[in-house]
Amino acid sequence: MRKNITGKSFLFPMPVLILAAYDREGKPQCMNAAWGAVSGRTQVSLCVGPRHKTVEAVRDTGAFTVSIGDAPHEIQCDYVGVVSGNDEPDKFAKAGFHAVKSEHVNAPIIEELKMALECEVISYDEDSHILVGEVVNISVDEAALDGDGNIDVRRLDPLIYDSPNKNYYRFGEYVGKAYSDGHKLEHSSLEELQKKAKKHGHGLIGSLIDKIDGATEEMVVPEHVDIVEPLKELADEIGGAAESMILPKE
Repeated sequence: MRKNITGKSFLFPMPVLILAAYDREGKPQCMNAAWGAVSGRTQVSLCVGPRHKTVEAVRDTGAFTVSIGDAPHEIQCDYVGVVSGNDEPDKFAKAGFHAVKSEHVNAPIIEELKMALECEVISYDEDSHILVGEVVNISVDEAALDGDGNIDVRRLDPLIYDSPNKNYYRFGEYVGKAYSDGHKLEHSSLEELQKKAKKHGHGLIGSLIDKIDGATEEMVVPEHVDIVEPLKELADEIGGAAESMILPKE
């Protein structure tokens, strides 16, 4: 049984994004942007209304940063979402944030938050209120990096926003490896075909499957490489052999 929910757009998980920019006086402004995501290889998009003090600053300077809100600063991150810069002139400071000017764009980096995307404005749509930015640089505190210099999500400790219930959570346990675990189903199908071919005496198909199985086990394939291409010749051999025989159904 499923429930139909209309007129809303929920996604899980949602990050907590803190948008920041310098206003005309050079003062840092920031806000909690509830709706935002990566929209291109080097682009981010956020839905933010024009009346926000921070959005006004973004449009004036043509630059902004997007910091990832984290669990240790949950209260501060929520504060900059419930208090308007139009009502509180010292909102940035009252949140306990400190600004360091980006070396790449004319925008502030929030020292307390470990990761920031430094962006230049590509566009702002008056009707949809969609702000699109080009990510010029990503700045990450060393405290959020692992021993190999990669971002460690456990050390970053990002907040997760539960939009329907308006709650914050933090990441939980490790589940599996992306762009890798799915191949287990491919391997399983290969094994089934192999057993069926050998059971019914089709030695050629069985031996070719053994060759593919061995090749894939020895290969270390980068995420962007299609592993089908290197094995095309073997696939053609199987296809040719299979055309002359029919494997019985179990």
